[in-house]
Formats: sequence, structure tokens, C-alpha cells
Amino acid sequence: MTTFQNQRLKAVAILTALVLVGSVANAQVKVTDPDENNDIQIIEMTVSAAKQPDPIFTHRLTLLPKETINGNAATIYLEALAGSVLSKKWRDLEKRFGEDVHSWLYNDMPLDQVPLDELKQASSEFDTVIRDHIRRASGRRNCDWGLGLEELRGPIAIELNLNGLQETRTISRTIALQTRFAIAGSRFDDAVDLMRMNYRLGENVGQAKLAVGTLIALAEVGIANGSMVDFIAAADSPNMYWALTELPRPIVDLRVAMRMECDNALRIFPEIASADVEEHTVDEWSKIVREIPVSAMELAYRSEDALRPELRFAAMGLGIMSYAGAKRRLIESGMEAKKVEEMAVGQVLLVEAKREYLRYANLMEKEIYLPYPGSTERSEAIEEQMTASYRGVSSGFGEMIAGMMLPSINHIRSAHVRVQRDIDALRVIEALRMHAAETGKFPAALSDISVVPIPNNPQTGKPFQYRLDGDTAVIELPHLSGYAKRFRISLR
Repeated sequence: MTTFQNQRLKAVAILTALVLVGSVANAQVKVTDPDENNDIQIIEMTVSAAKQPDPIFTHRLTLLPKETINGNAATIYLEALAGSVLSKKWRDLEKRFGEDVHSWLYNDMPLDQVPLDELKQASSEFDTVIRDHIRRASGRRNCDWGLGLEELRGPIAIELNLNGLQETRTISRTIALQTRFAIAGSRFDDAVDLMRMNYRLGENVGQAKLAVGTLIALAEVGIANGSMVDFIAAADSPNMYWALTELPRPIVDLRVAMRMECDNALRIFPEIASADVEEHTVDEWSKIVREIPVSAMELAYRSEDALRPELRFAAMGLGIMSYAGAKRRLIESGMEAKKVEEMAVGQVLLVEAKREYLRYANLMEKEIYLPYPGSTERSEAIEEQMTASYRGVSSGFGEMIAGMMLPSINHIRSAHVRVQRDIDALRVIEALRMHAAETGKFPAALSDISVVPIPNNPQTGKPFQYRLDGDTAVIELPHLSGYAKRFRISLR
């Protein structure tokens, strides 16, 4: 090789390095997580002014109908996870690059601290699975995880193998790793393509009709939101206001999963669901009444077999103590007194248990249809009433089973609104970038922005808290799930 060729190769290498280093240096995000002294997560971003795209939907985080095809996305996701191939690849990367490899995909580690050559190598390990599986799954119109929850009865209704669903988080992390490498190289079209896959993954996992599936899906959308923060902070990145606005709202629908969860006890214990129409002998009713509380306690607390005699004894005591109250409540609810008196003791207990369980389940369910502001207080009041009732055994089976089997609506709703709030906060940041492109600076108030509508904070139902600190725009997100969040945004 000639001296000239050597010099030329060195020059190309230097220019390539400068391009990468320059991109990373300009992708500025610093995250300070809450600690014992501060319960606010602070996200500092340096952004470029960015006008509204032309056409508006130059970039999308969804696929147009014509870009999708019939088919089941879940089947393809599960193919990607078959044999734990993805998990093995991540373990191999740990051996090659150390445990820090898991930090490369999150903006807790600033992009200019990530070793780019190693990030490139790690990212390339997943090229095939992204191309042959994840991209294909994203383009499928349907997503059925094949759990068949609607038909399941008995304890199997909640004792499902959810390993595949749990492992989809590995897919999300894989996509985020590739997204970060694309952002580092200012490959914005590729980054948008990958973020689209991650948002779509969260949307699809949310269709599993389970509370745990909803939480996994929300975590995956949260990972995509983290990628979007890096994207927005990258120098000269295109404005994503309309792409974020076009995302499904909500991107993870709570309704189907929460309706299924609120119906759990009646699917797990079909004897309760049919208590008002089934016919049994007195002994059969007594046996059913003895077994249901034992099974409920075992499912809720994973009690050991050795405790079954104690649980059965407790169930007998519960039945004896709650019979009079159950009979009275049925009559007060409008059931004919003569009919109640003619029913076996066990049937009275189970019919009243169904009525009380449905009462609490309906109180819980209604919260998912209401705006979030005020929901926490209402839900806490319901849960307090329910747990106070089943602690007093004379109240009956219905309250006890509701207390053990109904999900914590507050936990799920707060995770749900946090993800949507963060998407809307990103829309506000993109609106700020648009305003800066027109005026050269951030506005004194969000109401000064006229180029696009400014969303309210779904957590509060009110405008986002915004102020200027010198030339730095500050967006405050109130406490939710343990800590508050603050964006501090500076212009390049």
C-alpha cells in the first residue's frame, strides 16, 4: 500500500470518527435520578430549534393502513424469542463488553459516554432479528397472544405461563439499543423506524388482556419515550410533534385488561358466578363454601399445603359468623325474604358473595372510564372500604375475595397516566422547538405558542407547569409513583 493510500485511509478514519463524535457531543441529555435527598428526576436537554415538518407527517410513529398486512404479530414476536436467542445474545454481550452494555440503551448514561465502536458491534448483533422478526411483527394488523382468557375457568385462569410476554421486554431493550446507535450517527430516519417498532410493541403487548401485560406494555412505551428524549436532543433532529400526536391515545388501552381482571374471581370460582341459578344439596353447598375461601387464600398468598387445615377451619368460622349478615343484606337488596329463608346456608353465602364482589369490582372498574385527576383519592377510598370490610370476617365472602382478587387500580392507573403524560410533555418540548425556530427563543409562557396546540397534562387535567429560568425552559411534572420530574431545556 502506498504512502498516499495510507494517508487517505487515515484521513477517512479521522473524518468518520469526527462525524460520530460530533453527533454524540451534540446529543446532549443529562439525567439526574431521585435520591434520598431529592425526589425529583431532572432531565437536562440541549436541543436545536426545529420548525414544523413539511409535509407535516414527514415522519410517523405509526404505519399507514396500506403499509400493514394481515397476520398475528404475537406469533412473530414469540418466534424472535424462541430458544431464548435474544437473552443469549445479551449474555454474550455482557461477557464481551461488561455489564455496562445494559446502560448503553438508556439516557441515564449520556450518549457521549457510550463507546461508539462497541455500541456499533453490540447493535449489529441484532440486525437479523430486527429485520426478520420485529419489523415484520410491527406490520401485522392483529395481535393475539393465544391465552384464551375468556374461556378459562378455575385457578388456571390466573396460573398462566407468561414467560413469552415477560420476555418481550428484551425485544424492547434490543430495539432501544439499535435506536441509540442510529441517533449517535444522526441516522434519524432509521431511529424513527426503530422507535415506531418499540411503540408498536408496547401497543401489541397491551392487547394481552392482563394487568401484568399492561404494566409490561407501559414499561416498553416508557423505553421508547426515553429514546425519544435522546432523539429530540440530537443536533438538527427533525421535529416530532405531529408524529407523537398521531400515536394512539391511549397507546396502551386499560379497558379490556381491567375488565378481565375485575371479572377474575367469577372466572376462577364459577361456583360463585352461578350460585343464584345452580341447584345443589345442602351438603354440596357446604362443601363449596368451605373450599372457596381456602382456594382464594392459597391463590392470593401462596399458602403452603400444610396450612390447608387451618385455612379450612378459618373458612368454617367465616361462614358461621357471616351468615346472618349475608341473609340480611340479600333481603335489603330486594330479594324475597321467603326465598332467602328457603336457601341452604351455603347458597346464601355464595349468592351474597357474588353480589358484594360485583359491587366492589364495578366500583373499581368505573375508575378506568373517568379522567385521572381525582381518581387516586376515589380509588383509595374504595380500597380502604374493601379491606376494612374483609378484615372483619362477619362481613362475608364477597368482601374478602374482592380484597384478595381485585387488582390495585391505583398502581396500574398511575403507570398508565405517567406514560401518556411523558408523551404529552415531549409534544410540549417539540412545540417549544417549533416556537424557537420562528422566534429564535423560547416563549415566556406556553400560551405564547401559536404554531401548534399545546396539550394539557393528563395527570392534572391542567396546563403543564412551565417557566423560563434565564434562557432555559423548565417543565415541571408533579409527583407520580414516588417522584416528580423536571425537564430543563436549553437551545444550541
